Amino acid sequence: MDEEQQGIGKVELDQFLINEAQAVFERQPKSASEVIERWAYLGQAAEAQLTEKERLLLMAGSGVIQLSVEE
Repeated sequence: MDEEQQGIGKVELDQFLINEAQAVFERQPKSASEVIERWAYLGQAAEAQLTEKERLLLMAGSGVIQLSVEE
């Protein structure tokens, strides 16, 4: 079975992101790709909760995310 049939795709990533993932990998028993995949899922979940302005501020490094848990 080739990569396309397995649902695996290739994505070009910024070298900074790769370096950060490798740094996390050195502290945890995960591969860099697993770390990036986790970040992507977290980012997707967080983004769904943000307004466009909040997303822009966060991407610019000027925003802060505060988490509250609803039960």
